This record gives sequence, structure tokens and C-alpha cells, in this order.
Amino acid sequence: MTTEGEIEGEIVSDRPALLKEMDAFYWTGFGGPEVCKVGKLPLPGSPGPHQLLVKVHYASLNPADYQQRKGEAKHLLKYKFPKVFGFDFSGDVVEVGNEVKDFKIGEEVFGMVAGVRTGTAAEYVLVDDYVCALKPAEIPHHLAAAVPLVGITAEKALK
Repeated sequence: MTTEGEIEGEIVSDRPALLKEMDAFYWTGFGGPEVCKVGKLPLPGSPGPHQLLVKVHYASLNPADYQQRKGEAKHLLKYKFPKVFGFDFSGDVVEVGNEVKDFKIGEEVFGMVAGVRTGTAAEYVLVDDYVCALKPAEIPHHLAAAVPLVGITAEKALK
């Protein structure tokens, strides 16, 4: 393992050094269920300055997942395949970018990704720090992973 600690101007990491691949639930192109796969994909790269690498405990799927898979937004967004399913997650921080101030390795977080970025239905996800929050200790991971996108949707519907 790489060592944990604050290193000025560098990424702080608790990522297993030899890990290169992860299990993921992904789609290989637009279409029906036949494009859905479970298998190995490369581990996400190192976090940018304001990003976290999170070991995912739970991820949740939303209507947006199957709508994207069917190609309903392909004229609006540029997709790169394979594309991992999922927008919401809950897990543990294993690596932080050099400008991340609010999160530390080992902390439990939950949050979401947006657009066509790497999805959350994988062992690891790379996310921006501004779409993450510390997971309250009294909320289990499986419930925290169900909150972000639908929570925002509910909040917008009530405005």
C-alpha cells in the first residue's frame, strides 16, 4: 500500500498499489439489456485537484441510467464506452486530490456523479469533492446511496 499522510502538492492515497482493474456493471453501447455487462474495467485514474477516489460500498440506479443506455440523450451528450451505470454512491475515501480540504482518507462519504462521467456501479469511482458529503454515522451505506439524485429531484420538485 502507499502510505497515508499529508504531502504538500501531491495526491494523498490509500489505494492498493498493485490494483489495476475493478469489477463493474456497465453498458457497451446504446440499446436494450443485451448491451449490459458485468466484468472487469480499468481502475479510475488519480484524482484531479478537487476530486476523491472512493471505494464504493453501495450504488443506486435511477431512471436516467436506462434512459441513457437506450440513447435518449445521445444527441445532447458525448458518450465514451464502456460506460459504468449509476449516479449515486456511498463508500470510503481512499485517495484525495491535492486541493481537497473537506475530506480525508478513510472517511465515509456519499454523493453523486453527473452527466457522462464514470458511473458508480463499480468497486471504485472518481468524483468531484463538491458533490460529496460526509455520511452520517447513523445512516447505513445502502440507504445513503439512495439519496443524492432523487433527493435533488425531490427538492427541485418542491420549489
